Amino acid sequence: MKSKLFSVLALVLICCPAGVAAKENDAPKLKPGEQYRLSIGGIPVDEKKYFNGFYRVDAKGGITIPFAGRIQVGGMPIKEAQTAMEKALKKLDVYRVPEIKLEHTKDDPQPKHR
Repeated sequence: MKSKLFSVLALVLICCPAGVAAKENDAPKLKPGEQYRLSIGGIPVDEKKYFNGFYRVDAKGGITIPFAGRIQVGGMPIKEAQTAMEKALKKLDVYRVPEIKLEHTKDDPQPKHR
């Protein structure tokens, strides 16, 4: 009985990572010209105003955020792009635990950030 349970558990552990990777590969990717609403957590409240707003992916696939500058995100799934931005801020030692959230939006007449 224990060996059967172990076999099932091993099979689940082996199959799950592949399922997660498949879902990430199927996730929509950021494309040049698309607009995203960025919100940030894990930083002082009075500094969120510098980040929170609309950002557009430029023609070469980059998004420019305060402090970190231009970050290449074109072709990345949203979660991967969020992580890339968080890592850029951490690397510069600007914030210790930034939490960035991107949401694809319809075009806003005047994005706050480009």
